[in-house]
Amino acid sequence: MERVGALLEDGMGDYICFMLATGDMTFEESRRTLELLITDVIPQLEPARMTS
Repeated sequence: MERVGALLEDGMGDYICFMLATGDMTFEESRRTLELLITDVIPQLEPARMTS
């Protein structure tokens, strides 16, 4: 996550596209992964985006 935050802080990207490899996961596992991205990862990246 630090590497992604650094890209946002440096202004090297306007947006980031995450590609979640869910091929061998059940639907519930895939859903939980997406929920964690939304609730835990993205909020931590918001401060990095706001400083650029």
